[in-house]
Amino acid sequence: MLTQCVCGSNNRPTDTDAVAPAPIAAARPDAATQPGAADPEPKKASSLPPTLDTKDLDEPEKALLQEVLEEQYDPCGKSRSFLDSLKAADSCDEAKKLGALAVQKIADGLSKKQVTQELLKEQARWASKMEFDLTNSPHHGEPGPGKKVMVEFFDYQCPHCKLAAKPVAELAEKMNAVIYYKMLPLEIHPVAKEAALAALAAHRQGKFFAMHDLIFENQEILTSELVKVLASKAGLDMVKFEADLKDPTLIKMLDRDLEESTRAKIDGTPTFYIDGYQTEFDQLEATLK
Repeated sequence: MLTQCVCGSNNRPTDTDAVAPAPIAAARPDAATQPGAADPEPKKASSLPPTLDTKDLDEPEKALLQEVLEEQYDPCGKSRSFLDSLKAADSCDEAKKLGALAVQKIADGLSKKQVTQELLKEQARWASKMEFDLTNSPHHGEPGPGKKVMVEFFDYQCPHCKLAAKPVAELAEKMNAVIYYKMLPLEIHPVAKEAALAALAAHRQGKFFAMHDLIFENQEILTSELVKVLASKAGLDMVKFEADLKDPTLIKMLDRDLEESTRAKIDGTPTFYIDGYQTEFDQLEATLK
């Protein structure tokens, strides 16, 4: 599973950065979510839906989960509680995904107030459509009318990005979609920025994927010196390659991707979008369909 496996972003959002929650997910009036309010003693869970995988939660944690679900409205937009939504035959995929998120956050030790905030932020994130400048960005597949557009923000030294690279490219081919690649080199990875610039320089010579694949293949041993060796191995004109690395236009292209990731409040790599809406890795195929 890659949905929860991400490398940490340079610009992880804080609570003050949170987007305003969507109305249908607003806390019910009786929800104990006021700042500073202590969580009440959890009652024993008695009516969690069997379809919700509570994993290794103990009884107090299950009781807390039940309270959260009882005190929130149905994210599917119907006049019922979140808990009743998960029990219903017509429960939506959004409710199921948010239910799984609630389980995970409680397992991580978050309080009821914090879990509620995470649910609201997640739903607001799903509802926010982003516009990205795709001019000159490397892409896999040919753009065309009616085609789904995937955008991936990734880091060459992030192991989860390496794991996702081949399956995502194969999925784009299978679903006749086009995927655009956006660079998000993280500060925790010392060679990621150099690798990103090298890949963009290779793109100028029509050899992005040759460089892209070689960098990922050598991810565990990547160094500044090796990046240049790989460029030569990819068949690049090295004189042009060295010149392009210093070209302000190429650097501005990388800066554009970084600025867009900040604006989108991306909190890790890889991060995927389909037609402007952020989508989890394991939901890519279903969303494309």
